[in-house]
Amino acid sequence: MPKTLQKLFERHKKLILPAFLLTGFTQLFPNDCHAETVLGATLTDAASHDFIDYFGFKDNKLELGKDGLFHHYLYSTSWTSFLVLGLDSHARIVHMKLGVPRPLIDDEAVTTRGRDIVKSFLLAAELPEDKSNLERLADEIYVRGLDLQAIKLDEKTIERMGANAKGMQAFKVGRGPLSNGDNAIFLKQIPQLDPKPSIVFETVIGRIPHTTLALKRCNISIVNTELRSGKSPIKIMWCEIWDGQYFQAHKPHQTGSK
Repeated sequence: MPKTLQKLFERHKKLILPAFLLTGFTQLFPNDCHAETVLGATLTDAASHDFIDYFGFKDNKLELGKDGLFHHYLYSTSWTSFLVLGLDSHARIVHMKLGVPRPLIDDEAVTTRGRDIVKSFLLAAELPEDKSNLERLADEIYVRGLDLQAIKLDEKTIERMGANAKGMQAFKVGRGPLSNGDNAIFLKQIPQLDPKPSIVFETVIGRIPHTTLALKRCNISIVNTELRSGKSPIKIMWCEIWDGQYFQAHKPHQTGSK
């Protein structure tokens, strides 16, 4: 765990203010179909998953936890985020935990990136029983509260963005003409959300300190806390999701992060 997390975030923030921030990719956009997920996969298969690859998570360490799982720790320098994968005795991932610095979500200049990694984390745990619920939560986390303005891009610009941008609509976050430093995201369409924000969304954006949610198979826990790194603590949002069926069959699982 790096001691210069705050410095990393400040440096990272300066590097991610181009005219466009491509904050999603086709395989993990809400409402796309995913043939495979990280949750339930073997560690070998998960290593090549888009979520691990796109966000640049690299191996940090592996240790046996008190819960009997092997904990595989990864860190993304470019996203200043942590990922912990809990493996059973067959090297199958049954528990996932993501740590994101709160400034990456709270700072308007980079909030699309913070929201993107959280929604993509949920989609990476998309077991069939919870597909619709997780996609609904991912949609909400990604766009709720953002002032999205549809913008038209020329073909050359779209081509430079790559194949993932084709067939997508570009949206600027905020009003006015697009200028250097603005955020832009790509969606098939703006998702229809429930009028009332979910408790998961409220916790992700920091209005609620913690929450847990039991779905048909998966369980979700989100906790906002502080990580003491060096002299200055930094606020962290921990989001974890696990296969409830596995833990029910083996042993009780204590949720939440201390």
